[in-house]
Amino acid sequence: MLGLGLGLEGKRERFERESCGVLLEWLRNAKGGEIAERPMSNAEKIALLRQVVFADVDELERSGEIVLPD
Repeated sequence: MLGLGLGLEGKRERFERESCGVLLEWLRNAKGGEIAERPMSNAEKIALLRQVVFADVDELERSGEIVLPD
């Protein structure tokens, strides 16, 4: 399957790299630990953490400087 994108090993490595990057960002952000300790469901924590981690992306999208794909 030449030319059809990353193979399974490449996809796994990409997933691991991106996941670890998100975890590192979360650990650097004091709000991440605060969110983790809140008495709410994991789904609510994930939604709130997403707002914190991707706040800069959301701001760029609102400004019109970038358009994210659907």
